[in-house]
Amino acid sequence: MSIPGIPRLVVPLVTIALGAALASCASRGADDASPPDTSAIGAVVVWTDTAAAALPPASAPPPSLLSPLADTIAQRLVFAPVIENWFAASSRGKRLVVDLGRLDIDLKKDSARFLAFRQAAGARSPVPIGSVLRLRGPWGSLDAPVTGFDAVAGRIVATLGLPPDLDSLAAGTEPLVASAERIAGARSGNAASSASSCDRTSDGNWDARLTGAARAVEAELRAGEQPAYPRLAASVKSRVSTITGCFGAARGMVAVTLYAGDYEWVRERVLLVSESGVKRLVVRDLRFRAHELLHALDADGDGVDDVAARAWTPRGGGLVVLRLAGGEQLERLASGFAYER
Repeated sequence: MSIPGIPRLVVPLVTIALGAALASCASRGADDASPPDTSAIGAVVVWTDTAAAALPPASAPPPSLLSPLADTIAQRLVFAPVIENWFAASSRGKRLVVDLGRLDIDLKKDSARFLAFRQAAGARSPVPIGSVLRLRGPWGSLDAPVTGFDAVAGRIVATLGLPPDLDSLAAGTEPLVASAERIAGARSGNAASSASSCDRTSDGNWDARLTGAARAVEAELRAGEQPAYPRLAASVKSRVSTITGCFGAARGMVAVTLYAGDYEWVRERVLLVSESGVKRLVVRDLRFRAHELLHALDADGDGVDDVAARAWTPRGGGLVVLRLAGGEQLERLASGFAYER
């Protein structure tokens, strides 16, 4: 046989080399996964691992199937980040619920839309049904399972399986604020609870001491810097709040806020009050500018009380849980139930 452009002697040599390589492959056996020796062939061979090729591709978990209406609503649900472990709980409609995010669609009191919302929330929530949240409030701490989802004033909330005594407390206290910590790996059957050991009761003398400290701070703020614009200067108001708790060596906390307009101008001062004196705290809550103390609670379980508060900012507000860090500052641990005007 003659191939144009290739000498006659080259063709037999190539044929012999190719035959030797094929014979070498056949002698290896079907279970040998090493590639053939192609050094004698002037060609490029792509080796395929037949054992790996035989394995089926890994299949992704099937997506949650939603009805068309639930799928539409799911696109308007804004949940907290999946890495978030701290949430704010509060009494709403005489029950304690946990804020998980924002609902950007009007359900219009339509039962079909509401059922679709619950289906969408169950499929998309980073805190699924059956998750365990550790609630810490003025009563102590309690582990509670997530039992479902609801919509409250534009917020996505988780409903909880709670004992009757805590249900009664939530029904009679408005607002009752607690921290909610996601407990990794916990199951709803492994419930644990503990009562608070802090005595937060006060008497007339102690209340008078807190009120006196608040009045002194308010007078100091009013004597200081005032709004530069006449519109704001004419609308300056004050808000004073006091609470009793177990803040280490201190037993009380006072918050005094001067504000004008729609919280466009704010001067706030928060003090720890003990039997021996007062101490000013730094408040680190970048979202909100003004606060009203509601009650004390050990929100992070470190044995020292923290604070639940209402909070405001221009054109909005919400609830916050502020952690007392090192006895020097209040920093936000959780927030929720935000609203905009």
